[in-house]
Amino acid sequence: MNKDVLSFTDFLVKEEFSSRIFSLWIKRKKTLNVVEDYKKFVREIKDMIHSLIKNDKIESRRLEYILTLPPENIKIFDFELIMVEAFKLFNVGLKMFHECKYEKAKELLTKSSNINPSNPWVWWNLARIGVATGYEKNKIKEYYEKAYALLEDKEFKKAVESEVNMLYANSKEIPLQPVFGKIFK
Repeated sequence: MNKDVLSFTDFLVKEEFSSRIFSLWIKRKKTLNVVEDYKKFVREIKDMIHSLIKNDKIESRRLEYILTLPPENIKIFDFELIMVEAFKLFNVGLKMFHECKYEKAKELLTKSSNINPSNPWVWWNLARIGVATGYEKNKIKEYYEKAYALLEDKEFKKAVESEVNMLYANSKEIPLQPVFGKIFK
């Protein structure tokens, strides 16, 4: 391996590049096909690194930007680890929701959704937090719609529809507890 490549690799390690790439991943807009989004993202990063090794000035600006991002608490940028991080944030967010710490719950669930937007339970819980804290109805409905689109089970879809109907009927019957995998009433 070329000496320049080794020193560049050492530089990336020293600058916590993997942790900063995770920050970039969190900021990046994603579709509901997170696996494909991840593959595309990794290809783009690999292409950027190859171009940087060839001293591409345009890519060096992208690297400068990435190095300004705060490093996240992840050592290896790996899809499974990213999903574990999203699930961890989700679980802690549910715990905060259960403890009625709504702002912290919203923060953690939003971060989880930024990592993995294909988790319907994140959106459903954000909708319920919105109900509990008086968000604008359109925002709450948007969360419910995302949850509904991602749910596969017909009973869960029915429950979401029911909560949307209660929302517009100004009902106080919408459960204000976390939901995950089964409906807690």
